[in-house]
Amino acid sequence: MILNSYANPDDTVTIEGKFDTGATATGALVLLESTNTGKELYRQRMPRESELTVKIPKEPYRIVLDGGPGHRTTQEGVPPKSGFAVQTKKGK
Repeated sequence: MILNSYANPDDTVTIEGKFDTGATATGALVLLESTNTGKELYRQRMPRESELTVKIPKEPYRIVLDGGPGHRTTQEGVPPKSGFAVQTKKGK
């Protein structure tokens, strides 16, 4: 899986996904998970465009793109313009 993400000026993050074969990631699961607690902050299936735009969480997070067995990738999430309101716990 190929996962791209970028911050937008309005404190949202755009997440793009596709398979390394070039096929779209329509239906792949997108998760935003807290890097502090592992708690799921956001869950949505990729739409036909294989692109989602969501509000950036207030705490450090990772983006997970899960296209099924053997097709999972993760990436550290981009911070909001003013930084995270909740900081990373020490030792993480």
